[in-house]
Amino acid sequence: MTRTSAGLIFLLLLLPTIGAAQQDSLVVTVTRSTDLTFGTVYTGTTAQVLQSDATSAEFIVTGAADSTVTLTFSLPQTIKSGAATLPVSFGTADAAWSEVEDVAGRTVFDPNQGTQITMPAQAVIYVWVGGRISPGLSQPSGGYAGTLSLSAVVN
Repeated sequence: MTRTSAGLIFLLLLLPTIGAAQQDSLVVTVTRSTDLTFGTVYTGTTAQVLQSDATSAEFIVTGAADSTVTLTFSLPQTIKSGAATLPVSFGTADAAWSEVEDVAGRTVFDPNQGTQITMPAQAVIYVWVGGRISPGLSQPSGGYAGTLSLSAVVN
């Protein structure tokens, strides 16, 4: 018996949401650094990208030192390739932030809930998010994409 699998390529495009709030003239900005990329995935298998993986999405958030900032994701429920859709999910430990651009020392949080942080003295933090997809055996091949955004608002 010969088994064939169709290769699927998945990419989740990210759009930064620039959050700006007027509170004592404090402003916070979000810049996308990298996209969440699942790579080639075969039908009938689950692909997971951890927030610590090199293919996770990365954002850079800048703002005033010691300001309190709320981070909120707008997460897609599906990604698309033409008319075909594929569910995408985000678990409770799929996001993290840190004062340094390194895996060590990250603070993990639920991207479905967001988090509130106090900006560090250097006024820059890094935020990462991963996720998972599970294409069924009949999932059409193609380049799938969707939009994920991060907003940051000074409280």
